[in-house]
Amino acid sequence: GLGHTLDSLAVMYPALTPGASRRTFDAGTREGADEIIAESAGAGACGNLQNFVPAPDCEVSATNALPGQSFGIYPNPATDKLWISLPEHVAGSISVSLRSMTGEIVSDQNVESGKISRSFSVDLSGLAPGIYFLTIYSGGERFSSKLIKM
Repeated sequence: GLGHTLDSLAVMYPALTPGASRRTFDAGTREGADEIIAESAGAGACGNLQNFVPAPDCEVSATNALPGQSFGIYPNPATDKLWISLPEHVAGSISVSLRSMTGEIVSDQNVESGKISRSFSVDLSGLAPGIYFLTIYSGGERFSSKLIKM
């Protein structure tokens, strides 16, 4: 994947070229760069993410899911509630987390697929408007998507 942490200051790769201060990801970058994960091994890296802003032409919707993934995420953009529909093969425990642009976990929820219908909601009412990263883990699979909170 594109997200790697080598030390507390090296928070995102592919690395910048020498002398560069910015890297732009678009549809032609690394097979679309559908997913960019910025993680830190130390608190010192958080300040380095202050200028991390997605390009305005980034597509953000459930229809832009990674190939081979079949979770439904709607609506996107969302206001107070996000609905997640599960593919038929998903069973057991499902973990859903939302991260802010700085990598802070702002919502973390576990759901048992046998105790719900094929869809469930995530409450967004306490979140500030902005861009978030949604990650769903289930049975060794991981699905990631960008989410806009209005």
